[in-house]
Amino acid sequence: MKGQKRCRYFQYLQHLMILIFVSFSPTLLGANTIKISTGHWPPYLSEDLPGGGFVSQIIRESFESEGVDVEFAFLPWSRALAMTKSGKYQASAIWSCTESRSRDFLFSSPLLPYQYVFYHRAAEAFDWEALVELKGKKVGLTQDYSYGETLSDVIESGLVDADITTSDAANFKKLLLGRIDLFPMDPLWVKR
Repeated sequence: MKGQKRCRYFQYLQHLMILIFVSFSPTLLGANTIKISTGHWPPYLSEDLPGGGFVSQIIRESFESEGVDVEFAFLPWSRALAMTKSGKYQASAIWSCTESRSRDFLFSSPLLPYQYVFYHRAAEAFDWEALVELKGKKVGLTQDYSYGETLSDVIESGLVDADITTSDAANFKKLLLGRIDLFPMDPLWVKR
């Protein structure tokens, strides 16, 4: 099925699960308060939203039902990951479970499904049905994000070229300037 929406967006992950992960921290056992690092990802998580966003509320209510208070620290994503790994925070929300992350962290059950779509410049035709049609495209990625096995495999095979930067905003700027061809992103974040 080809249509305007299909032309603009690549829905390569129908249900990539969003997870919270907990470091192997002995300070978590018996704690009355857990300190959780996270990034800024509205409408899911944001210090500017009521309750810190709806995922923050789910996490907070889950811990509070067990008598544990939650303190969130909103940081750049890479810093949230590194500081949790170093033990400054006992958990970090919300991450996809990857092989490399599972070496250092325990993961909860999935909290919710979401999807990525490919954004591209409107002036450039983009309509495809198979991964091989992405050949030669330069794809912008954001540092420390997991885009799933499908895209990782496509990049590792050399079918597409990855251009990694530190923020989603920088990737959108690169896209507008023609420095990348595609940028996978959650459509809920973009519509905010």
